[in-house]
Amino acid sequence: MLLERTSKLVDEIAQFEKLKRSAGEAKSLQTRAEQLAPVAEKLVASADVVAKIRKTGIAIPFVPKEGDTLGKRATALLKELRDDPNNLVNPSIDIKFDFVDRLLHVAQAAEKASLDAWKRHVDTISESGPEEILTALAAIADYRSTVERIRSLQKRISHLAEAVPLDPAASIDEIKSLAAEHREIWQRMTAGGIPEDVIAFLRACGLEGAPLGSFAPGIESWLRERGLIHLFRVKLR
Repeated sequence: MLLERTSKLVDEIAQFEKLKRSAGEAKSLQTRAEQLAPVAEKLVASADVVAKIRKTGIAIPFVPKEGDTLGKRATALLKELRDDPNNLVNPSIDIKFDFVDRLLHVAQAAEKASLDAWKRHVDTISESGPEEILTALAAIADYRSTVERIRSLQKRISHLAEAVPLDPAASIDEIKSLAAEHREIWQRMTAGGIPEDVIAFLRACGLEGAPLGSFAPGIESWLRERGLIHLFRVKLR
């Protein structure tokens, strides 16, 4: 694997560096080690993130570009090092441009693919109430505290989606729990003075959407009287 080959190359450079007697040769090898070690660490970190996400069952459609080519370059550099450590002082390739920079790009691409996959999964398992509906409900005193709790739940889920967590499995459990509470709040919505058909309509709009046929004249009148009608739109499923 690319990661294993690169890590092995870094380890062996470090070993040769310790064994070299010439101060000049040791310095040159130290420079190469310092150049490659951060890349190896970055690859290890990105590979760990990918592994943690995939372990939860989340698919990450990621195949490193130039993976085979870079793996072969790592093998070639390792051979050159073993043949003569001085080969890495003047290697057969431009290590920064042809190797280091490309490895960093692989690590960055892996991290981006992991984060994108994580965000998609969070979106799939979470719940959210449209802000327009929440704004409408927040204008009703009996719903105000409910809306505050819903917004708090959504904010927490949004925060969990910002970055791949250290423990994705635990975060998934938390998100599912938050989503379940979110659904429960929507489903048990009741408030004095609000007709049942209006409650049902608002609840439906906050979940998957309300059928056009459910938009009865009484609901329209109730929304118009409270200046809320402009918050609603008709969409084709």
